[in-house]
Amino acid sequence: MYLGKIMELTDRDVLYSTPMHPYTHALMSPCRLPDPDKESRRERILLVGDLPSPIDPPTGCVFHTRCPKYPPDSQRDGQAAVP
Repeated sequence: MYLGKIMELTDRDVLYSTPMHPYTHALMSPCRLPDPDKESRRERILLVGDLPSPIDPPTGCVFHTRCPKYPPDSQRDGQAAVP
């Protein structure tokens, strides 16, 4: 959840094996991987910018203001846009 909104809803195994939403990627990026080869190649995602106000959330996808995949002026329709 991000600002009270569910960002990704799926089966646990699918969520851990193939997360789709950029926020899920960011949440899981600091988790260590059991495979040393994969662990050495993984990238940690650091979110930049300020957390939007939960009283006055942004329009569209509430994560778009901190999303590393979309420019800051992106507007979303409330659904996660997965490239």
